[in-house]
Amino acid sequence: MVAKVFTATMLAGKGYPVAIFKSSFFEANGWPWPGVYIGKNCFRNSGFGNEAHYNTMKKEGIRVWHLDEEGGIYSGASESEWKKILLKRLNPAVLREDDKILTWGQWQKQAFLELAPECPICVTGSPNFDMFSPAYSHALSEFDRVETDGRKNFILVNTRFSLSNGLLSIKRHLQEDSPVAQHVDPRSLRHWISESGILQFSFISLVQKLAEALPDDEIVLRPHPAEDPSLYDDLLAGFPNVSVEWRGDVGSWIRRCRALIHNGCTTAVQAQIAKKPVITYLPISDADELSPGLPNLIGEKCQTLGEVIEALERNSAADDHEALNRTISKTEAIKIIVGMVEKECSSPVGRDELDEIVAQVEKAARRGKLRDARKRFKRQILPIGKKVNRNKGRKFDASFFGRAAEVCSAAQKYLGCEVEILAPHTECFLLVPRNPN
Repeated sequence: MVAKVFTATMLAGKGYPVAIFKSSFFEANGWPWPGVYIGKNCFRNSGFGNEAHYNTMKKEGIRVWHLDEEGGIYSGASESEWKKILLKRLNPAVLREDDKILTWGQWQKQAFLELAPECPICVTGSPNFDMFSPAYSHALSEFDRVETDGRKNFILVNTRFSLSNGLLSIKRHLQEDSPVAQHVDPRSLRHWISESGILQFSFISLVQKLAEALPDDEIVLRPHPAEDPSLYDDLLAGFPNVSVEWRGDVGSWIRRCRALIHNGCTTAVQAQIAKKPVITYLPISDADELSPGLPNLIGEKCQTLGEVIEALERNSAADDHEALNRTISKTEAIKIIVGMVEKECSSPVGRDELDEIVAQVEKAARRGKLRDARKRFKRQILPIGKKVNRNKGRKFDASFFGRAAEVCSAAQKYLGCEVEILAPHTECFLLVPRNPN
């Protein structure tokens, strides 16, 4: 949400109305006006099979600039392995000539070019990584202070064990139609789940021992959003200098930490950009197949508790790895994307057109509120059997999304512009120029 608000604020400051919203909001309530959609949620099933939502967007005059928030950090040790996964996430042949593919880096662009899609492919970097550069970090200092309850200089341990400790059960992972089972054969998947569990308990043991060895240090463990945090709560409850934090966005915790410990986690890349010391904990020598390759190339590699403590004492950030620069080839992604909008989209709107756009968004919001009311009524009145959520997980954090106005305020101060942020619905914000032409 943070990077999206900064991007939207810069665009609104230049005269363009911008909506940020839950991915299904306009799909459910109707698209308010033709324009450009920047994101990945225009398809279902990772860009294969179900194109109905994309086709509806095209009928409504939406140009899709496909930007994958998970656009380059995948399992495997080489770019050739990463390319195979990238091309399972998006079928570029589906996109039309007036669309675009925005990639983090060069190897992603090359992978798509080899399939000769109709639409252009542009290397832009990722706005999400911009947020960890020193300039943006300073702009977010007050937001981060509130998000972390004023805590800072703690040791941050990020986990990513959703296979063995997921909100989605192991039984569900093993079903043929599960997201992971579509890409891995059944026997390998069972090995992966077992090895994930071994690595997970190695991390819990590390945190326990670190807490005892460094009683004056605060340790924050942050589970992946797809994990069940209750296991960590139970096994770390007896350690007064350890807390488990699952709420909000990980960015604030990275920007406020003194060092990050991980295994195969995207947050290592974010911490590297933020110039934080990164410790890659590798207690199991044969677990590399499980781990995304790029994050484990970053930082100082440690196999034992003693090595981790020594790395924490050195407290030094490592140089960027060549693979990182090829995966995220551009910095200042927000400025690049905004520049593309200015070059290729119609001129900023005037007052009359802006009023019409606001009215259309408010109309969609009213439809959304009616849908919400009908759902509440059915739950309260009608005898509906329990619905099984086959994709259980934290998909949309409404509380954190509701803090968009705070982020917008920080963005305006940083960018030196004035915009209005409207909230027609809890799942949608509209950012507009304060003084349109």
